[in-house]
Parts: sequence; C-alpha cells; structure tokens
Amino acid sequence: MMFDFINKSLRNKLLLTFLFIGFLPFATLLIYTLYLSETKIVTKLINEQFDKTDSISKQIDEEITYLIKEVNFIASLDVIDDILAEDIDKRISILLTKKSNDLNKENSFMLTDNNSMIVASSDKNNILKKLNLEQITKKNNGTYSENKFIYIYSKVYASFDKTK
Repeated sequence: MMFDFINKSLRNKLLLTFLFIGFLPFATLLIYTLYLSETKIVTKLINEQFDKTDSISKQIDEEITYLIKEVNFIASLDVIDDILAEDIDKRISILLTKKSNDLNKENSFMLTDNNSMIVASSDKNNILKKLNLEQITKKNNGTYSENKFIYIYSKVYASFDKTK
C-alpha cells in the first residue's frame, strides 16, 4: 500500500528520497549534538565541583594555619604563667573568651593541666572536665582530629622556668 504511493510517480519517489536524504543526516546530527552537549554539561559541572572543593579545601587550610598561629601566640604570653598560681583572678579564662569572641567562630580555647583537666576555658561549661589527650603527649604543638572535633594544641612552659 505504501509502496504503491512511491511507485505511482517519479515525483513521489524524488520527494521521498530528498526527505530521506535530508532527514537522516539531520536526525544523526541532532542526536550526536544532544549527546555531545549533555556530556559537555556534565563534564563542566564535575570540573566546577572539583574547583569549588579545591577552593574550600584551601580556605580550611588557611583557617587552620591561622588558628595554629593564634594558639601558639596565646601559649607564648606571660599571662599564661598565672596557671601555675591556679589562675586565681581568672585572667586566662577572660583572655581565652575574648580571643574566641574576636575570631567569631564556633570554637573553644582551653588550657589543661598535665593531667588533661581543663583549668581555663573560653566556655565556662568546660572547666574541670577531663579530656583524653593521649595524642598530644608526643609533640610540643600540632593538630589532630577526634570524632567531629579538630584539636589545635601547643604546650605551655612557664616563662620563668622552662621545666614547668
């Protein structure tokens, strides 16, 4: 039945041939372009995500480096010597609280004794809690993570006696 339509005239044959010749390459190009553009879009999105991840990673590294410098600075202050006198006037806790507020981040600065007991903190709820600080006995300063926290530490030595 359909072939009768084609066989009736040369005009119908030519019309069908031109349609076939024009449509087949068009459909092939359309499918190829859609596939190629989808692949390019996906590749672009993946590359953007990698770039964002790299950027965020660099920001985190910069923040941790900054916090390490802050912790080392605080540890070097002479006021920290008050810990030997059990920080009677709470100057260390006040200093830690102000430093924590200055940074405007969700963090806590803490000072522990040799038995890992928190004796001064920017968060008053932490005072007299005991920490598990087995990680920090090996080095004088550094970082480590445990559970969902990152710890940045520096050992403090008395300015008048480096053995304390």
